[in-house]
Amino acid sequence: MERTIIFHSGGNRFSDTSQINSARSPTWRVASLLFVSGYCALVYQAAWLREFRLIFGASTAASAAVLAIFIGGLGVGGLLL
Repeated sequence: MERTIIFHSGGNRFSDTSQINSARSPTWRVASLLFVSGYCALVYQAAWLREFRLIFGASTAASAAVLAIFIGGLGVGGLLL
């Protein structure tokens, strides 16, 4: 088995290409999960906006309520993590 040694310009660290490829795999998985999570949040936000427009009417209050709840949820989630 042949190994290729790569010098990282950020420091005096050497590694082989198999370590680099295995390190990138979880990054793509996490990035794709974050993308899917964000897309689901956007779909839920659009759905709640439609529901609140039935309650409040097509007004700024409906948009403000959905936006406040959404950003509040992001804040609470950030505090929990």
